[in-house]
Amino acid sequence: MRRLILLPLLFALLTAMTAPVSADTYQFRKFGFMFDGPPTWKVLSAREMKRYADGMDLGSEGFNEAIRSRDPALLLLIADTASPRGVKPGVHIFVRDGRVDDPQAYVDSVMTNMRRGVRGFKKVEDATPDRLGDYDATRFSAQYVVVSGGVRLDVVDVAWVIPMGDRHLLISSGTAPDDPKGIREVRTAVDTLRRVDD
Repeated sequence: MRRLILLPLLFALLTAMTAPVSADTYQFRKFGFMFDGPPTWKVLSAREMKRYADGMDLGSEGFNEAIRSRDPALLLLIADTASPRGVKPGVHIFVRDGRVDDPQAYVDSVMTNMRRGVRGFKKVEDATPDRLGDYDATRFSAQYVVVSGGVRLDVVDVAWVIPMGDRHLLISSGTAPDDPKGIREVRTAVDTLRRVDD
């Protein structure tokens, strides 16, 4: 079976979560970076992530299965506040093996796979140079429909890829299209990405 390059968020940006946490700085010294969590957001556990993934329908069974079989996120934060249409703003941070020497080719692969497997897919923004805190990044975004519990939910997914030598960091976010507050919270959060001092 051909290995898919997929955006890792897709299934965990919906409904209320449990176990609230205070605003904290999450340090990942092994990978050399840190990230601040917004004060009104919660950490989603691996168990909760799997539970919500099992209830998501993205449009094709092959795509659903590929998403569910992904490794858990290094960090997954979800807003603990009300949000339009049941979509909670959220950020996944993933560390993946493999160099990304050509961000445009990477984004093209992601978009191609999503177009084939995700319901209502629309490309919003192609690969665009960006800066997140201490890091140069490439930003891209799409809109699609997730069905959760029989309810159709429109999601705007903004993602960033950050090359880190033989690894790359993938940050993926999601909000409702009509949630400007959530969009601002996501941007504020990802802009805190910075290197860990030795």
